[in-house]
Amino acid sequence: MRKPSRRPEWVSMLLQEMLKPPLFLEKIHAEEEERKAKPEHEERGDDAAQSRAATEDSPHGRQWRQSRQPSSTSQSHPRHTSHGASLASTAKHDTAGTLARAPRSTTVAKTVSTTASNLVSTDASRSVAATARGGSTSPAYPQAKDTQPAKDWRSLFQTEGIPPLVVKNYGWKPTAASLHNGVVRVRTSAGSYALKPTELEPQRILFMQDAQRYLRQNGFTRMARLVPSKRKRPYVRQNGCTYYATKWIGGRIVNFANKQDVPRVAAALASFHEASRGFESSQYNPPMEFDLRQMLQRRFENLKILLAQAGSKRTPGRFDQLFLSMEQHLRQDAQDSVELLEDPDCQDFLLHDEYQPGLCHLDVIPGNFVCDSSGTVHIIDLDLMTYAPRVLDISHLLRRSLQIQNWDAELAYLCFLSFDSVRTLAKEEYLLILALLRFPYKAWRLANTRYRVFAESAQVDALREYVDKEDKRRQFLQELAEQIR
Repeated sequence: MRKPSRRPEWVSMLLQEMLKPPLFLEKIHAEEEERKAKPEHEERGDDAAQSRAATEDSPHGRQWRQSRQPSSTSQSHPRHTSHGASLASTAKHDTAGTLARAPRSTTVAKTVSTTASNLVSTDASRSVAATARGGSTSPAYPQAKDTQPAKDWRSLFQTEGIPPLVVKNYGWKPTAASLHNGVVRVRTSAGSYALKPTELEPQRILFMQDAQRYLRQNGFTRMARLVPSKRKRPYVRQNGCTYYATKWIGGRIVNFANKQDVPRVAAALASFHEASRGFESSQYNPPMEFDLRQMLQRRFENLKILLAQAGSKRTPGRFDQLFLSMEQHLRQDAQDSVELLEDPDCQDFLLHDEYQPGLCHLDVIPGNFVCDSSGTVHIIDLDLMTYAPRVLDISHLLRRSLQIQNWDAELAYLCFLSFDSVRTLAKEEYLLILALLRFPYKAWRLANTRYRVFAESAQVDALREYVDKEDKRRQFLQELAEQIR
C-alpha cells in the first residue's frame, strides 16, 4: 500500500484555519455557553449579582470572598488593599499576563481569555477600520480642527441621527454644534461638551465614572471628565442607543513625530497609572489584561497562518513577495518575544503586579491626547481602560512614536525618564517592553488587514517602509537588550 505523503506545514495551517467555524458562530456559541453557566438571578438581569460575580473572581475579589462566610449575600466589595511592603515595592502597572499561580475560576478564565483575544485584535481591527476610512486611526475626540464648521445643532443632530432629546436629558441649552470624526462638539452658553455615541454597556461607563472619581481624589485631573445627565448618570439612553458626554478639552492633538510631545504623553500616562493604583469599583470591574505571553503566542500563531496563506498563492503579488521575503526574521522575532515573556523574573513580576494593579489606557494613539496652550497633555477616550501592567501603554507609545522617528534611541530615553520621574521602571519592566517591541507588530497587522479584510496599494508601501526601517529597529532592540543586561 502506498504510504501517504506528509503535508507541507502551510497546507496544514490553511486546512486548520478553513475548518474553523465562522467568527460570528464562535461568538454565538461562547455567549450561549456563558448564558448556560450563569445563575438564574443573573439570567434575569440582576446587575448587582453580575457585578459581584465579575469582581469576586479577581485576585482581590477572591481575597475578599475568603474573608466572608459562604452564605454572605453582600453586593459590594472593598477596594484593593496593600499586600505588604514586598508586594507594594515590586508592583507596577503592566497589561496582560497569565501567571503561574493558583488557577482562576472557569468564569474568569473564559472572560480573561475572551478579553485577551479582543486585545490581540484590537489594534489590528482599529487599524482596519481607520484604513477603510482612508486615514490613520481616528481619535475619539479629535479636538484640533473641526471636520465641519459650527452650525445649527438641530441640523447636525438630524444628520448624525442623534435624538434631540439627548440634549434635554443633559439639561443643555445649545448654541451650535460641530462634528469631529464621529464625536459632536456641543457648544452651550455654559461651555462645550463632547457627545459620543457608544456601544459600551452602561456598567462599563459607570466603571469609567468611578475610576475618574478615584483618579481625581488622587490628584490626577488631566483627563476628559464625564458629564452626568439630569438623572445623575454618566450616560443617556435614547431610542435604543447609548451616549456619553465629557467636558470639551481645548488644544491640539499631540504629534508622535515631535520629540517634545512624546515625553509629555509619557508623563501624563505615568501619572495616570500611578494615581489609579488601588482603585476598585464597588459596582463592576472589567477583566484584567495580564496574560502577555498568551497574547503574543496567539499573535504568533496567527502570523504563521498569514505567512502560509501568502505562500500558497500561485501568482503572489508585490505584498506577498515582500511579506514572504521577511519570513525568517518575522518568525524569529515573534519566537524571541514569546520566549522573553517566559522569563521567570518577568512572570513573577507580573504576578506581584496583578495583586495591586493600576489602570491602563490601552488605546495610545495621538488622537487620544490633547496638548493645551500651557503644554500640558490631557488624556481622552477611556473606553478601553482596564487593569493591566503599564508596560502595555509604554510599549504602545514607544512603538508608534519610534516607527515615525526611525527608532531614535533618544526618544525612548526621554520616555523612560518621564516614567521614572513618577515610579522607577524595574528591570523586569524593561524586559517586558523589549519583548513587546520585539514582536513584528506592524508587519503582522498589515498582513492581517490585507488577507482578512481588504487589500490596497498603500499596504505595499507601508510594508516596504517597515522593511526599510528594519535595520534601525534591530539596532535599537539590540542596544536596549544590552543595556538591560
